[in-house]
Amino acid sequence: ASEIVQRLITFNREQAGPENVVHISLSLKSGDNRLIGGITAAKSWETLIIDVLWVDEIERGKGYGEQLLSTAEQRGIELGCKQVALKTFSFQAEAFYIANGYATISTVVGWPPSGSLSRMVKML
Repeated sequence: ASEIVQRLITFNREQAGPENVVHISLSLKSGDNRLIGGITAAKSWETLIIDVLWVDEIERGKGYGEQLLSTAEQRGIELGCKQVALKTFSFQAEAFYIANGYATISTVVGWPPSGSLSRMVKML
């Protein structure tokens, strides 16, 4: 499998130029060092790809998600990103992302069986 991946990476590089991936990982902790939330993302070409945004359930609704998202977006801008892309399940945070300026560009209904997967984007 790794040879297949390497061949695809080589092809992609030939077509689109070097990807220049930069990984971003941010976290918020309480005064007693308890994890409140975090975000992981990666710059790929001129796009920031958000992998994970998580906030502890008891801390939701306090602005921590917006703080993490905004900080990651700002870091993306500093790295030359022109847009942010992500995917989220219907039971996760689609409404949160819409409220933060993201648009749904595609939806896969029935994945998982009780919901859907949305791909979202925001221009920076």
